[in-house]
Amino acid sequence: QYAQAYYMRGVTYFYRVNQGDRALQDFTKAIEINPQYADAYLGRGNSYGRLNQVNQAIQDYTKAIEMNPQSVGAYYNRGAIYGNLNQWNQAMQDFTKAIELNPQLVKAYYNRGIAYGNLNQLERAIQDYTKAIELNPEYAEAYYNRGNTYSNLNQLERAIRDYTKVIEIKPGFVEAYYNRGNIYLNLNQWERAIQNYKKVIELNPQYAKAYNNCGIAYEKLNQNEKAIESYQF
Repeated sequence: QYAQAYYMRGVTYFYRVNQGDRALQDFTKAIEINPQYADAYLGRGNSYGRLNQVNQAIQDYTKAIEMNPQSVGAYYNRGAIYGNLNQWNQAMQDFTKAIELNPQLVKAYYNRGIAYGNLNQLERAIQDYTKAIELNPEYAEAYYNRGNTYSNLNQLERAIRDYTKVIEIKPGFVEAYYNRGNIYLNLNQWERAIQNYKKVIELNPQYAKAYNNCGIAYEKLNQNEKAIESYQF
């Protein structure tokens, strides 16, 4: 009973008032009272993660999984930390386990897609982004990452469609305009490239690469004064 009281207060500190250090203390106290309290290990792992104490977080998530092998949150959050540490194989394995336990967990497909991408398993990455989109058709970041993956596979029309979808969902998504502009530049569609780079510059006037690439497109159109103006940013 006392362990649960500390646990619940820790949850309040963590989620409602964003005090990770106090949450950490309460989850630790709950574990001292009840060393078999799997959710307290999960909560303390979350607290360590927020405090960027990643090794301790991994240890607590692992302990939570030992006590409760059905803990979706422990697998998913441990996977997220492995991803942040660029330990992509471990991340992929944890996201896979989270998906096995909860096949509707959209963010697990998305993050496993990122892991597969970094493992150069691009077709699998596309499959996971596609599944994330099926579960959440407004998932702009999933369209964006799938677009990047299509671009890496030189499937440029598909990449353009995905970047366009991103922009429909989030009109301020700067990188989608920039990457779409780059594809148009590579396809020698200079006017379309310029339109995208100009949108990038409108949204972020400090985006130096957009000025440079816009200058290249103007130069290809023999609009040399505009090219010089872009290059001089």
